[in-house]
Amino acid sequence: MGTGVGSTSTSTENAQTECVSCGKPYSGSHKCHKCNKLCHAIPPCSTPHSEEGFSASVTCHHCSKEAETNSQQEAAKENQMAQADRMLQRSARQLAPLKVGNSVMVPIPEVDRGRAEFPNVKGIVMEILEEQLRTEESSICPQSEWKRLMIENMDGNVSSSRMAIQSSMYQKFDGYKFFVSCMPSLVHSPDDKGLAMNDLPSKMQFVSNGEAYCNHGKDNIWCTLVALIG
Repeated sequence: MGTGVGSTSTSTENAQTECVSCGKPYSGSHKCHKCNKLCHAIPPCSTPHSEEGFSASVTCHHCSKEAETNSQQEAAKENQMAQADRMLQRSARQLAPLKVGNSVMVPIPEVDRGRAEFPNVKGIVMEILEEQLRTEESSICPQSEWKRLMIENMDGNVSSSRMAIQSSMYQKFDGYKFFVSCMPSLVHSPDDKGLAMNDLPSKMQFVSNGEAYCNHGKDNIWCTLVALIG
């Protein structure tokens, strides 16, 4: 019975005199001020504080690492919040909120338009479904330049982007002059020999409503319509 008690007392004493950082025997009195466990008062076992003396306050390696990890996580969180605030402010400056009745320019994908066609079509905001997100796919136009673009003038029919860009090619805008020119690129003669583009006279005809059409199709000439705003 006596031997057993002595063994338990010895093991408890050894456990209490080991450094919590390195696990080696330690006979000093320095303890970590966070976990209150014995540790060497020199690096890398601990980080000494500004106090000096035999019983100076120290922080063990494990507590120091945990504190550094928490500090980095807090700094990362603050940086993310600051970045999110900057993004919201930049979005509010660049992407103005749309309202019903605003005239906008909507870009047309390259696959839906030809090289000589407009990259954008005019549009008007008919309805706002969600107000949480904004988009940079459209830009607000000054209302003074789009007096004819009114909600009551819209038919409300859904059309493809290809049809929209084709219809916009032959419309006249208030305050703008709209011209359409024809550039014949190739003519097929009876012997299948191509002629130069400059050798072909233009046969573009204009009508009173601003639309234009070409008669080169009668001569089997492939033409390209070029729209110019002046």
